[in-house]
Amino acid sequence: MNGTEHFKEVIAAYLDQQAAEDAHFAERRDRIARPIGDVITYILNQVKASGCNGFSDDEIFGMALHCAEDEVEIGQPIPCQVVINRQIQLTEDEMAEAKRKAQEQLIREEMNRQRRSSTPKKPQAVAQEETTLSLFD
Repeated sequence: MNGTEHFKEVIAAYLDQQAAEDAHFAERRDRIARPIGDVITYILNQVKASGCNGFSDDEIFGMALHCAEDEVEIGQPIPCQVVINRQIQLTEDEMAEAKRKAQEQLIREEMNRQRRSSTPKKPQAVAQEETTLSLFD
């Protein structure tokens, strides 16, 4: 799972939790019924417009809550990868795959290093003395 998918899950879980705790928000959210993709697009457009590179969780969650308003303009989708400051839990299969890829890369790098060091160096050409015949010698 990449960071962006995890980001979507975190935002969706937060919105679900808020809807469970606040009936007024749940009613607004159900009336507007924005897909999670639109909420993420809105957040990314707000982040881009701000010009800042880092945000607290509360700021991002506030943007997600604001997206349940009627007059909110979502904006155009922005292709990017979102990095969040929460630890992403990998499944056993994902961890095994990452370990296998790391081992393969290490083996390739070591083989390339050994090939470079075992390649015989070309002997430098022996400088030949240029003999010039002279009639006066």
